[in-house]
Amino acid sequence: MSMLSIFSLILPLLFVGWIFHRCFGQRDLFVIKLIRHGQSMENAGLVHSKDVGDQAIELTATGHDQARARGAAIGKKALTDAFIFLSPYRRTVDTLIGILRGAGFTDAEIAAMKLHQDPLLREMEAGYAPLAEQVEKRRLHRYFYYRFDGGESPADVYDRISGFIGSLWRFMKKERSAFYFPFFGKRTPRTVYIVGHGLAHRIFVMRWLHLTVDEFDRLENPDNCDEITIAPAKWLDKPQIVRGRWGVQGLRFRL
Repeated sequence: MSMLSIFSLILPLLFVGWIFHRCFGQRDLFVIKLIRHGQSMENAGLVHSKDVGDQAIELTATGHDQARARGAAIGKKALTDAFIFLSPYRRTVDTLIGILRGAGFTDAEIAAMKLHQDPLLREMEAGYAPLAEQVEKRRLHRYFYYRFDGGESPADVYDRISGFIGSLWRFMKKERSAFYFPFFGKRTPRTVYIVGHGLAHRIFVMRWLHLTVDEFDRLENPDNCDEITIAPAKWLDKPQIVRGRWGVQGLRFRL
């Protein structure tokens, strides 16, 4: 058999393989950006959640500035084709609005955007009993497992973040045609922004990468408006943790 005949047999197979890869290969890979809310009135020690309601806590002027700065760093182009989810709490809603304004969106453009609020992304509920009276119990039963009186434990948050991740996968599969168009190789958007809370984001990283409780205990809360990136490890510059094909960067660790 001549080389030309061999080439004529191989070429169609290579073409079919390329089409299959463009249509189906790595189609479930995307980037997740976790952004903590800006500095809140409680972060600054100006209010207490038990007095005003955790869901109603507002941002400080510094928090608003942090949100706008984060939006300017992200840019309008990156956010235009992204899927955006957020906690329904006041400080996360205001943070997202600040991010969008900082990126260059007008209020009319923001009002027309499809933003997905999900109560599963809310911060851990600390209950209504004095926290100081629960310190020893929490130390005894361990941080991850201790359930605040009338509230939640990080393990409870783990359960609802697991529920959110399940719904996120279903959402992305439903929207798959948006980022993989057969034959033409359209691959955008593939970024999910989640504006939420510090502990909930640590739990998200734990659940997504299947970290152990000991590994979770090493994670420090992100600073206000910090960004954590979860993506295929090969897409990251300096992944700090890698599990399978996924990696994460932007984490802070306890000393």
